Amino acid sequence: MNQAITICRKNRVKDVARRFEATHILSFLDPGDRLVTPKGVPPDRHATFNMNDTHEPEDPYPPTLEQVRAVHLWFSALPPDARVVIHCFQGVSRSTAMALGLLSARLGPQEAADRLRRIRPEATPNRLIVALWDRHLQLNGRLSEEAEKFPAPSWALPLHLKRSRRGY
Repeated sequence: MNQAITICRKNRVKDVARRFEATHILSFLDPGDRLVTPKGVPPDRHATFNMNDTHEPEDPYPPTLEQVRAVHLWFSALPPDARVVIHCFQGVSRSTAMALGLLSARLGPQEAADRLRRIRPEATPNRLIVALWDRHLQLNGRLSEEAEKFPAPSWALPLHLKRSRRGY
């Protein structure tokens, strides 16, 4: 992958974009949410996609295959020296799933997952988005298999496992 990427949460975008010397921003926000493009990044280099962080395609405003295709097309058009900040609300689910897909398009599923772990160790990629990337890239489930090796997000765990992860 030629373009440099980093991943963060929404409330850190301004600082991360400055420190990372970002040339582009890729936002994954809740429906109706928005982010003012930070100084130093022209507004036409900021792509925003609105979707809920859900694993169920029947839920309101789920991630879609059309969004995955649009993200891939947008990212593929970036210059090789682009420096991209990718974010969602917490910086661990939607953004990491999209980054995993983008990385997989260039590196393959296993190397992409390894790279994502280095970029964002706390990643818990959204399984629906990963499945959509798997379909888009025609990876026959290989990307989803790699995503299963990441921890499940704590909000998606049964209550008894949530408690044990917190230590009480």
